[in-house]
Amino acid sequence: MDKREERLRLKAIKRYLGGEEPSSIYRDLERSKSWFFKWLNRYQYGDHHWYKELSRAPKLPQRALDPHMEQLIIQIRKSSKIQSMLRLEQEL
Repeated sequence: MDKREERLRLKAIKRYLGGEEPSSIYRDLERSKSWFFKWLNRYQYGDHHWYKELSRAPKLPQRALDPHMEQLIIQIRKSSKIQSMLRLEQEL
């Protein structure tokens, strides 16, 4: 995430801690209510890097198919494709 957005989050929470009303903060920054409270909740949770965007990458890597299963899938797809082509040929 860009540094501008991180600075905006820090600024919003600093203003809140200074006593400013949440609605005036998120309106002034042209952000939504949910945006403001998302970052306020992360700040209150206590993580030192609360203002940084979390990764959207999957938590667990995709499991690879074993080679036997992969070959079985390929055979099924090929036979389905051939059967579809034969049916199409018969219809023409």
